[in-house]
Amino acid sequence: MKKKIAIIGSGISGLIAANELTKKYHVDLYEKNSYLGGHTHTHRLKEDKKNFFLDSGFIVFNKKTYPNFLEFLHKYKVKYEKAEMSFSINYPKENFEWSGRNLKTLIIKNKFFFSLKFLKIFFSILKWRFIRKDIKDQNLNINSFLKKKKFLQKFKKLFARIQKILFFSIMCINLVKPN
Repeated sequence: MKKKIAIIGSGISGLIAANELTKKYHVDLYEKNSYLGGHTHTHRLKEDKKNFFLDSGFIVFNKKTYPNFLEFLHKYKVKYEKAEMSFSINYPKENFEWSGRNLKTLIIKNKFFFSLKFLKIFFSILKWRFIRKDIKDQNLNINSFLKKKKFLQKFKKLFARIQKILFFSIMCINLVKPN
């Protein structure tokens, strides 16, 4: 009779561990969500009675960081593509688009680049990039931090809201207090 092992979480690590350990053990995989894959899944976002679907995956995926995972992909002949890590927003309701790759994509993608509204948000984004790491030292949740640092309401709505959903829930969950 095989020894029993329980694995908590069906993210990439949990799935690979279960796959490898089933060779020698009886494995029970426990997952609190109704889907497998952890961070790698499709998010359903609803705004103004419209559904939007956002696929999320690895925050970083490269040979240096994940050699064992790459070995797993090769073993099962899973194809992958080289991709560039970037962040972008398309918010049609506000007639706003942002791509953070570089200044060239920012100007080309946004025909309102020279509008006052866009410039205010642009400078708020630059401000965010310089002070975002301070949130650790100040022991605040993101909303309190943005208020204390006097960020524009538009910035909070267009940029910080999406950052909060995607990044703080994944990368900084231990750094912020729940609202």
